[in-house]
Amino acid sequence: MAGQTDMSSNDANGATLVTAGGKQAIHPHSLQELQAVLDPMAQVFVLVDPLVSEPFALEEPGTLAGLQAQREAFWQRPLTRIELPGRVALPVHHHPYLVELQGRTDPLLAETFERAQADRVRARADGLDGVGMSAQPIGGWLQCSLYGEQLAQVLLPLLQVNTEARTDAKYLRLTDRRVLALLRSVVGDARIECCFGALQAWASLDVHGHITVLRSHGAIAENQTPPRLRLSREEWLQMMQGASLHRILDMSLGALEQQAGLASRLEAAPRYSAALTHRPGAELFGPAQAALACANEAAQRWPHRFTGPQDFIVWGALSLLHRSLRSVKGVPPSVDELMRDQGTPDEPAEPLRYQHAEVSRRARDSAHD
Repeated sequence: MAGQTDMSSNDANGATLVTAGGKQAIHPHSLQELQAVLDPMAQVFVLVDPLVSEPFALEEPGTLAGLQAQREAFWQRPLTRIELPGRVALPVHHHPYLVELQGRTDPLLAETFERAQADRVRARADGLDGVGMSAQPIGGWLQCSLYGEQLAQVLLPLLQVNTEARTDAKYLRLTDRRVLALLRSVVGDARIECCFGALQAWASLDVHGHITVLRSHGAIAENQTPPRLRLSREEWLQMMQGASLHRILDMSLGALEQQAGLASRLEAAPRYSAALTHRPGAELFGPAQAALACANEAAQRWPHRFTGPQDFIVWGALSLLHRSLRSVKGVPPSVDELMRDQGTPDEPAEPLRYQHAEVSRRARDSAHD
């Protein structure tokens, strides 16, 4: 896609995934690679999303002034709150903010990068036994030649929903790197970048921990404003699936990392598809959408196994991990038998989220037959 910077690296900050063929999967990037894509002549800002949590342990502040004092004490850098418009029903202390760094060699660049990578890994740490979620307060690293207050004004239009669809949503939470990643997949980089104006670059992590960079298409005249990104109804509906898609990807990738770790301890190569671990993060949302559709189909066939949202996420992740589960009508007979079992009135069948290990075992066994 236009403007995207995707780099390859042999430096890994996480587990190496290896297929039976011995090929290495995509590795997370390093701090040095982040520094390499940053312009040494431009300001660097950390974009912080405190909606779920701050990047630091927070004492009960009591007041907004108390919260600001804690932030200033932690960061020891100039801070600028991005004041969202009143129609965005979000408490002020949850509004995003900017931290102005002292260039790309600032020690806080390393701290925020390491925190962002750790949060990304935490979301998938438990594989299919987890929930595929964790707070991700580090939204990325922005560059421009503006003061913090000016940059906040440039960002405001990007953070507001503008769509042809009927919706009550007002806040487009691009401060969460996962939302930005999905938007890139839905509309393409060029449509986002042409809205940047004086924002020169926006670096963030994808699902693999790769650094990707969006770059402005160039300066605009002082009396002009960049165009606003407007989403079609279909594009907005894709964005609304984001929470489920991110969880499906994190849980399935986490399960693969668990398999790889087990295989290395047993000195045996794991048997699974490399479709997830070897494809760029931007290319994974399509398979995740197909997996979510497959989960909805599975729920219609075996409704007693789908009693909550987590069951849909689990089946979606399973369908990415096992090719034989990607068509509900074509699942192995042993899996169909398990899923059809409704138990007894005294002991009803368990929801899928408690049976994923057995489903995986049967899917693997059928592949070896």
